[in-house]
Amino acid sequence: MGFKLKNGLPEKSFVAKIEDNKFAIIFYDYGCRDLLIKYIKIMEKIIEGRWYLVGDEFELKSVIGVAFYPQDGSCIDQVLKAATKALEQARLSEEKKIYFTSSEDNTKLFYNISVSNELKKAILQKSFLLVYQPLVDLQKNKVVGAEVFIRWMSAEKGMVSAKEFMSVAQKEGMIPEIEEWVLDTIAEDVPDFEKMLPDDFFISLNVSFLDASVAERIFSNKVFTNYNQYNKMMAFEINQQDIDTNLSDCLKVAKEVKQKGFRIIVDDWCSANIAFDTIRYFPVDAVKIDNRCIENAVFDKSVSVIIKGIIEIAHALKIRVIAEGIETPFHYRVAKELGCDLAQGYLFSKPMFRNEFLEFYRKYEMGLAKVIA
Repeated sequence: MGFKLKNGLPEKSFVAKIEDNKFAIIFYDYGCRDLLIKYIKIMEKIIEGRWYLVGDEFELKSVIGVAFYPQDGSCIDQVLKAATKALEQARLSEEKKIYFTSSEDNTKLFYNISVSNELKKAILQKSFLLVYQPLVDLQKNKVVGAEVFIRWMSAEKGMVSAKEFMSVAQKEGMIPEIEEWVLDTIAEDVPDFEKMLPDDFFISLNVSFLDASVAERIFSNKVFTNYNQYNKMMAFEINQQDIDTNLSDCLKVAKEVKQKGFRIIVDDWCSANIAFDTIRYFPVDAVKIDNRCIENAVFDKSVSVIIKGIIEIAHALKIRVIAEGIETPFHYRVAKELGCDLAQGYLFSKPMFRNEFLEFYRKYEMGLAKVIA
């Protein structure tokens, strides 16, 4: 067991047998809690399951207690005692095989494990839905597009937004399967949008350009294989954080997407620092700024001048600017004064299911509904 653990774990780790059925493992420079969880799962995989020894068969299970230096002790003995105490707590629990000394860590861990287990079932059962939120042209006061979001219909948690589960899905390597479902479902929705909506209407979809195979997955989909037919309708959104993480990899995917005629929108472009390199080097058609920028512009004149200036720079490069999180008429007026081209937010509508969105659009076009409350 010790040999398998030592060979299965990273080099910067120490494995020791301290009792007949107990091992102590020290991780040096493990980086972050998420990486530590990954190591713990490797340990579980090594230990759990059927073992055979001299003709006898054993079914083994693992129980793990976790402590941290220096939070749980200033020397190895104190840390080991804290980890042993956490181990005893794990043994007392019927459901929790892993226990931390910190209750906050335990809460996060058990939530992530619960979400992970449920998501695996949801992917098999396809327990997801798509919703569409309108994008409004601020000059024409017209609905010109929609951003698509995924929702998870959880039996235990109800309807769960992507922000609550996609980080877990990414850590567990589930994104390709979820992405495939999203693309297939959009493929089913597109014909209805084509029938009811004008030629210049577009749908934007969030994808991670950090995944080098994302372009292959997109363009092998049954809709996007005929990309010449759909590249005017579909746009792909990438987060500014992904570009900051690895500009070169994102740029490779972006060039392939652009070569096929699709638009690219950069999300959270103005959330922290202005990403001039993005609009200078990246093949981007539009950028998004959130309502924090807009609110800061209201209360600080210098911020207003800066944001107005960078919007003018974007326009000079023929890049459209989309204001996100527009929730009040006040946000709407400020976004318009700053020179934003499009806007989205709860002032116009919450994200809606396909048929609800189409009905919303129909009523608006007939003058039965107003975009601005």
